[in-house]
Amino acid sequence: MGMDYKYAGSASYPRFNDEVKGIVELFGGKMVTDRKPQEECNIIEYFMEKPLKYSFPEGTNKVFMKWANDPFESLTKKETKELINFMKPKWEEAKDISDQIIYELECVDGYEGWSIS
Repeated sequence: MGMDYKYAGSASYPRFNDEVKGIVELFGGKMVTDRKPQEECNIIEYFMEKPLKYSFPEGTNKVFMKWANDPFESLTKKETKELINFMKPKWEEAKDISDQIIYELECVDGYEGWSIS
């Protein structure tokens, strides 16, 4: 059973993409999706936007890249642990960007894999 983003709220909120983007940029990723600015979107477009896509510097952890480019894809328990370990050096900075995502990772650490439905 995946954690289903159940511990802290819903990934359907428009801020979810913004929070993932902030964490990705913290680790050197660059958005490659041609995204309309929020102020140019109506609420439906903003809510329904697919996950954003990113490019990364050479040497970036593969599980982190997988997660960043499709946070709705499930990760195994092992992959989730690898994601957490990669992020640990900047954990507090990531928490400042998205305490919800970090809280979710803390809840599943060692118990489950990342999974959003």
